[in-house]
Amino acid sequence: MPAFGDSMVPVVQSGDKIGIKKTTIDKILYGEIYAILTEDWRTIKYIRKAKDDDKLRLIPENKIDFDEQDILKRDVLEVFLVKVIAREKC
Repeated sequence: MPAFGDSMVPVVQSGDKIGIKKTTIDKILYGEIYAILTEDWRTIKYIRKAKDDDKLRLIPENKIDFDEQDILKRDVLEVFLVKVIAREKC
């Protein structure tokens, strides 16, 4: 699937293609990159444990323009492990 946005630059850039594998919240490998889908948005971020066990901590690579955030696990509709990042050479 194509990636959009700048929150994971330079690791994942807008226009990159990512290969993903569907998983579940209970199988998350903390510290890895995931594509997360909620009712309101979709995003690509590192996932870490949050202080609250009912939440996930989403970490951007681009910390200059984007903040870390916690989301409720129950709000996550789907989660995908990012397995491959492909970028076209210019």
